[in-house]
Amino acid sequence: MEANFFRSLFLELGPRITGKRIEKIYEPFPGVLNVKFGSNLFLLLLPSSKRGAVFLASSKPENPQAPSNRVRWFRKRLQNRKVLSVQTCWPKRKAAFQLTSGPGEWLLLDLQEGVFLRDELPEAFDCEPVWPSLGEVFSREHIYREFPQLTPPLRQTLKALPALEAGRLFSELQQGRSGPFSVVWKSGKVWTVVPWKLPQTFPKVDALKVFSRACAAAEAYGHSLLQEKFAENKAQDRQYRRAVKRVEKNLERLREDKARLERFCAERETAEGLQAALYDLDRHAKKEWVDIRNSEGELQRISLDARYSLLENMEGMFQRAKKGKRGLEQIQQRQATLEQTLAALEKQEIDPGRWTVQAPKRKFSPAKSGPQRGQGVPLHRYQTSEGFPVLQGKNQKANHKLLTQVARPYDYWFHAQDGPGAHVILQREHKEQPVARENLLEAAAVAGAAGYQSREAKAKVMCAQVKHVHTMKGAPPGQVRVERIEDTFLVPLDSEMMDRLKKISD
Repeated sequence: MEANFFRSLFLELGPRITGKRIEKIYEPFPGVLNVKFGSNLFLLLLPSSKRGAVFLASSKPENPQAPSNRVRWFRKRLQNRKVLSVQTCWPKRKAAFQLTSGPGEWLLLDLQEGVFLRDELPEAFDCEPVWPSLGEVFSREHIYREFPQLTPPLRQTLKALPALEAGRLFSELQQGRSGPFSVVWKSGKVWTVVPWKLPQTFPKVDALKVFSRACAAAEAYGHSLLQEKFAENKAQDRQYRRAVKRVEKNLERLREDKARLERFCAERETAEGLQAALYDLDRHAKKEWVDIRNSEGELQRISLDARYSLLENMEGMFQRAKKGKRGLEQIQQRQATLEQTLAALEKQEIDPGRWTVQAPKRKFSPAKSGPQRGQGVPLHRYQTSEGFPVLQGKNQKANHKLLTQVARPYDYWFHAQDGPGAHVILQREHKEQPVARENLLEAAAVAGAAGYQSREAKAKVMCAQVKHVHTMKGAPPGQVRVERIEDTFLVPLDSEMMDRLKKISD
C-alpha cells in the first residue's frame, strides 16, 4: 500500500473509527488481524514489508473457531476499550489509535511490522513531512531514503507524465490530494494502490481499477491480497499433507523393519536351545525340523532350513539375532526422529519441502566445554547461545588449517554461498550430538558477516558436515570442493542475531 494513499485512507477512516468501541479481535488467516469496531466495522490488517494492506471489510470475514494465543493476548487487553483519536505517521505507513484507560494508551498499526500496544508514541509522530523540489526527485538517485513518501509508484508516475502534469500532481500531493484512487495489477498480481489515476504510459500494467473513495480502493486492494494469501495457504497445506503422508509411509516401513528385526532377536533364544541340545544331535544333518527340550523341560519343535546343517542353522540364528539387535538400536533412533518430524509437520513448524534436512523442534543437550583445538591457528572464537564453539579463520592459511587440522569430520562447516568468505566451523563433541537449529543459524550469521554479503541485510550461507568438504590439490589455501550440502540458510545480519553469540577471543 503506497504511503500517499495511506494518508488519504486514514483521512476517511479516522472519523469513522473515532468514538467506536473495540468489540472483538480475530485472526482470519495466519498473520492477518481483524479488529471489530462497534457493531459492523471490521478493520483488517495484512502486514508486509512490500505489499501490506489495511482496509474496512464490507462484510465479516470467516474466522477460525479457536482463537490463537496472539488473538487471546490482544482480546484481553483491547476488548471494550474506545478509540479517542487517530494519528498517522503516513510516510512510514503507521497509524495509532488512542484508547481509553487500560494497558497501553496507543494501539499502533504498522503496515510493515504488525500491531502493537504502546504507552506513548515517538515525538512528532504525526508531523507532516518535508518535501524536496521536483527537480531533486528527478536528479537524486536515492532520494527516497530521505523522503519515504517518494515511493516507487510515485517516482515512476512523475517520470511518465509530461512536465506540467507531473508538477501539478506533485504540488497536489504535498497539499494532501485525495483521489481518484487506482488499484494496479502487474504480472498477474495486485501491485499497489495510489491516490491518482495512472498515465497511459505507465510501464507494464496488466489492469487498473479507479475508485472515487479511498476505503473502496483499499478494500479492493486488500481483498486481492487476501485471495492470493488464501491460494498460497491452500498450496502450502497441500505441501504439508504430502509431506505428512511421506513421513507416515516411512514410519510404516520402519515399523515393518522393526517387527522383522524383533523376530531376528527372538531367534537367539531358539539358537541357544539348539546349541544346548547339539551334543545329542547330528550337527551335520540337514532337516526341516528338530525336536528339543526347552529350559522348562517341554518338548519344542524348531523349524529349520533343510538346505543347511543343524550347525549352520544355529550359526545363522545367532547372526540374525546380532543383526536384529544392532538394527533395532538404529531403528529406534530413526523412529523417534520421524515421529518428532511428523509432529512438527502437523503443527506446520518446519518447511514441508525440506523436512528431511531440517530437524524438528525438540530439547537438545547443551554443548560441554572441553580442551580447545587449534591452538596457534589465527582464529576468531565464538560460543553459541547453547554453548557450542564456533571458529572462524582470520585469513586464507587459517581457513585451510581450520578445515584440515582443527575441524573434525562430524563438525559443521559454514561458508557464504556463491561468493568469497571465511570458513566457519561449529564444533560438536561427537557425531551423534544433536544441534538445535538456533545454533546453526547463529554460526551461519558469523559466516554471512565474514563473507561478500556482509553489508547486506541478509546473507545466504551454506552448511555441510566437514567430512563432505575437501581441499583441492594445487588450489590456493582455503579453496575447497563441497561434496554434499547439508542445508542452506538466509540469515539476518543484524545486531540481535550477533548478540546471541559470545565472543571468546580474537
